[in-house]
Amino acid sequence: MEDRFADTMSLGEILPKIMGDVVGVNAMEGLRAIRVVETWRNVLGSTMGRYSSKERFERGVLYASIQLPALRQELFMNRTSIIKKINEQMGIDIVKSLILR
Repeated sequence: MEDRFADTMSLGEILPKIMGDVVGVNAMEGLRAIRVVETWRNVLGSTMGRYSSKERFERGVLYASIQLPALRQELFMNRTSIIKKINEQMGIDIVKSLILR
């Protein structure tokens, strides 16, 4: 008797395939970019997040404008740990670099 569950897949495996077919690859990248920016804001927190604007994510690089020079320098010095936190919350190694302006 054959195992009827041999070809089963988890929802986590099926959903990206379905979404990619329905909304297209570009839309999936857009959704992923939105999630990266939201995660960036969560990592910063509400206090520091007030000073961040014009965030965008493209090709592994997260860009953000920081209005306070001292905060920009502090974030720059801690960019490796920030990238690590974002990637951990995303569940994949998606952010490769952080550019602060």
